[in-house]
Amino acid sequence: MKLLINLLVFCGLLLGTHLQSLAQQKEKTLLWRISGNGLQQSSYLFGTVHLKAKKLFNFPDSLYAAIDNTEVFALEVNPDSMNNMVSAYANKLLNKKEDTKDTKKKEKTLREILTPAELRTLRESLPADSDIDPDELTVKQAYLMKDKLLTQKPRKDDLPTFMDAFLYSIAKDKGKAVAGVEHIEDQLNLLETMDFSDADPKKIATYVSNGSSVQDKMIQVYISKDLEELQKISDIIPEKQADLLFTARNKNMLKSMDSIMRLHTLFCAVGALHLPGKQGLIALLRAKGYTVTPVISEHFINGADYTFKTGGSNWVDITSAQDGYTIKMPGQPNEVNTGSGTVVMKLYYDLGTSMCYVTNHTNIPQSTSISEDELMDAAAAKMTTDGKKIGHKDITVGELKGREYSFTGKSEIKYRVQMLANKTDMYMLMAYSQAALKNTDSFFRSFRLIPKMSSANRSTAFDDIFLTVSLPDNKPTRDVSYSQDSTDKQTMYTIVDPTIGNYYFIVCSEPKIGYNYNNDTVFLYNIKTYLDSKNITATIENNRYRGYKVYDYVTSAFSGMKIKGKLLFCGNRQYSILAQSPDNEQGLAAADSFLQSIKIKPAYPDAIHKEVSDNEQFSCFVPSPLIRKTIENDNDDTTQPAATTYKSYDQITLMTYLISAQQISPYYWKSNDTSMLKTLLYQSKVKSDSTPVYSYSSTNGLPYGELITYKKYSEKIHRVKVIADGRTLYTLDCTYPISLKDNKRIDSFYSTFRVLKKDKQALQTSPDLLLADLHSKDSLTRTRALTALGEVTFTKADAQALIKAVITEYPADTNNPLATVTTFRLFNILKEFGSDIPMQQLEQLYKHPMIIDRGQQFQVLNMMAMQKDSIAAYAKVKELLLKSPPTKGGAYAVTARFNQHPQLSKTLFPELLQQCADSVMGYMVCNLACRLIDSNYLLKKDLDRYIPSIINKSKELRNNKSHWTSTNVIDLLSRLGTKEAMDEIKQYQYAFENYLRYAAIDVLVDSQQRPDPAALDSIASDKYYRLRLYNLLNDKNVAGYYPAKYLTQQYFAESYISEVDDDDYYGNISYIGMRTELYKGKKQKFYLYKAEYTDGDSTTYYMGVAGPFSNDPTQVTIDYDESACGFSADPLDMKQLDNQLKVYLIKKKINDSRQE
Repeated sequence: MKLLINLLVFCGLLLGTHLQSLAQQKEKTLLWRISGNGLQQSSYLFGTVHLKAKKLFNFPDSLYAAIDNTEVFALEVNPDSMNNMVSAYANKLLNKKEDTKDTKKKEKTLREILTPAELRTLRESLPADSDIDPDELTVKQAYLMKDKLLTQKPRKDDLPTFMDAFLYSIAKDKGKAVAGVEHIEDQLNLLETMDFSDADPKKIATYVSNGSSVQDKMIQVYISKDLEELQKISDIIPEKQADLLFTARNKNMLKSMDSIMRLHTLFCAVGALHLPGKQGLIALLRAKGYTVTPVISEHFINGADYTFKTGGSNWVDITSAQDGYTIKMPGQPNEVNTGSGTVVMKLYYDLGTSMCYVTNHTNIPQSTSISEDELMDAAAAKMTTDGKKIGHKDITVGELKGREYSFTGKSEIKYRVQMLANKTDMYMLMAYSQAALKNTDSFFRSFRLIPKMSSANRSTAFDDIFLTVSLPDNKPTRDVSYSQDSTDKQTMYTIVDPTIGNYYFIVCSEPKIGYNYNNDTVFLYNIKTYLDSKNITATIENNRYRGYKVYDYVTSAFSGMKIKGKLLFCGNRQYSILAQSPDNEQGLAAADSFLQSIKIKPAYPDAIHKEVSDNEQFSCFVPSPLIRKTIENDNDDTTQPAATTYKSYDQITLMTYLISAQQISPYYWKSNDTSMLKTLLYQSKVKSDSTPVYSYSSTNGLPYGELITYKKYSEKIHRVKVIADGRTLYTLDCTYPISLKDNKRIDSFYSTFRVLKKDKQALQTSPDLLLADLHSKDSLTRTRALTALGEVTFTKADAQALIKAVITEYPADTNNPLATVTTFRLFNILKEFGSDIPMQQLEQLYKHPMIIDRGQQFQVLNMMAMQKDSIAAYAKVKELLLKSPPTKGGAYAVTARFNQHPQLSKTLFPELLQQCADSVMGYMVCNLACRLIDSNYLLKKDLDRYIPSIINKSKELRNNKSHWTSTNVIDLLSRLGTKEAMDEIKQYQYAFENYLRYAAIDVLVDSQQRPDPAALDSIASDKYYRLRLYNLLNDKNVAGYYPAKYLTQQYFAESYISEVDDDDYYGNISYIGMRTELYKGKKQKFYLYKAEYTDGDSTTYYMGVAGPFSNDPTQVTIDYDESACGFSADPLDMKQLDNQLKVYLIKKKINDSRQE
């Protein structure tokens, strides 16, 4: 037990190593945000120190928020695996055998290396009750136990546990998934194999002898967040071993962090000295592609003031069936065998509270003459410091009598022990910690005796979920739960085999009537998420069971346990079946036997019979009576009337057969039954990973369409059949497993459907009613007709009706101006048939006054360009563009088609260049000409005779100070390549608008001609173009052309703040001054402005901020990703300007964090 006590103190300190060589670090922070590299949300990295001093726990408020906003909490090793390590180490110590032959090289002890004075100083630095004899320590042991040697003496202000464990407590309190970025076994193996032959024992002796001052210094430096200084005072491990302890481990940590962050947001807390340096986690994460930025906080909350929400409510029941008792512990304990193997202890070490809980059972020999009281006192005495008898109080628990002992042992460890006994059995319950004992009542009061049991398996049938399995002869516990929206039902059976410690779980998921499980993704995700949250790896295999998909999985060992399970996807019924067993031969064999015995009853469709709808409108063959539901349509704009839906549910397969009867919109017409049915089927189509199969025919004189979609991933078929009877539409819908593809009962649902009462209402024979209602004086009727326009299917036979419709006036009122929308939609429909409309008719349409007035001529030209005789069509287009060009409208309607067919488009030139300065067509003509020249469809020699005309038109535009088409003319001039064209471009440097000057300078620089400094100066003086000009020149490697006068941070700040106010929200923006503030971890400059906002007669001023700028005045630009430019939300207060800037920057950082 003494060894165990020492072990627990050691394990609490072993969670991570402090030391690593550090590179210079500018940002003094321990909390870092991880983003980028495909992450949707931020994760966080925090550097800890494994001490307990209260002042160390003064955490920034951003740390608590980071834990709260992430899904997974990770330490160096999984906190939940600490119990495994404690138990494993205890087993090793308690079962260590003496070597009869010393085959290992004997290591020197400190006594053989240090001087007597050095050894005496070291010994005097340890507590009087320390069980460590420095004389007998080897060099390796001294290095590995240096922190234990330092922390033997508790401090008055110490918290109950060290920092990492405290953070784990917060995460556990918040219900976070817990993980480790290293495996505990790897840490232990690393320490076991390390070679300290080159270590300096005098260095460790000095380190420990100065323990108090070293630790005080360490605390002081950690609080200052100076990692470089912390490394200096802690760097006593030899370089070779430091490389093993940090470089290799950091790379492993990186792999684990990367894996976790791909699936979950992560808060990772590791020893602070794992963060910095070229091989530190910050550098490794950045090299991996992540963005790692410091999180700076100004507000702090000490951990001692943190209020935990839970308190023992998440404890688990621990059952020892062979020993006949049950008890609650904070987690699943491990078993520790005593040296003799006759007593097995159950031990759980709660890292979050540094509390340890132990139970064991001992059979009392019948031949013993010692009383139960003497046995209990003797056992308790062995746990004390000096082995003497200690005081007790008598207690009774159920039928057991016993004694409770409370005492303080070595290293100030506090114990509470209960010994309980009867004639045949003695039980020990123990809780201990170096901190104050808290919440131990939950542990002691939960102890109960249960009958000692043996198990025998038998075949058990679960008829409600169609499953049989071989189980222990124990009564299963049944639990039924529903999803929040009640669309999913889960039936779970739990069976416990206490004799071997196995737990069996059978979960059957079933959807609500009318719902389907589309795929198995969510079930796999839930399993993987649960295992990942426990840091448990699993091997998953994809198999088949009676034609169904099955996933078999087995986990790695965790907490001495393993899980083996199956996920079965049986159509619309899905099973999750698993066995959790101790990681031993007996438990695993029983788990295999359980899983192999599973039998799923065949789920064939239930017997079907004829059903007639309640209104006797139709009949069908289904497995159960029809359930009727009317779905009212509450959208006034829709053209679809209410639908009546009937459902029939198959209790065996959980399939739902759906039949809906609905009036077809009055705007559908019967010119083409197939097109109408295709439209209606398309509206029924579901997402699929395969090509849908359509078919059309008739049954009993009624046309129908059928759609079959095969969903490969979920291995299901979705089948829809629509039948039109006059103006009534029947839809038959069912989703079923692929294994039932040829099932006759399902086929009969579709084939035996009969309409009993024929609908006497006939469909329209043309779209006339729809087109007529677009003219209705009633706005609601017009709206419904317009909605139908996007639902129905037109054919080329309807083209003439559409032409007539597009040259018609449509009413529009102030509340519902639909005229433009109507003609736009009609034109979109008509253009699909452009190639089928005679050219003569299109020309008449082009010249129609209403088309001209609406600016729709370009749309008609687009339809002309679609004609099958494309050469003749482009000739007609050219003729119209030259003789009667459009006077309004957007050329984009035809530009895209021209660009797609350059071979035909070149036939429009060079004559079309006459329109290069046209206010309506100029943009299209210039751009199209430039594209054709660039792609060699137009040759410059073919344009020679038009160059003077182009230059003259350019001069007209320039002299008349008219239209933005000038920029397109500049582009065209730049491609002509003549001196006259370049001279004309140079004249634009003196144009009336800066955007024209800018366009000219862009061309001149590309032509390696230096722009006029006066023109550059004019553009740079414009705050709206200042930045654009600099970026243009900088990108073209001629930044030296930029006017020096304007190359200052203040001028650029004015331009940045103007960019933010690009919509001129603020009337006047005037400069206030410059401030230097800490922003994102470093001091940076910000230029402040007074921005005027006028609303009616009221004027309010706000603070404008441009920055951050570097402290180097030659750096005049800012990083857009780091930009804090903007305006304050609160009115400007000149007296509180500095404070207002600080608040603005804090809010900016918070907003940036949320966006990340």
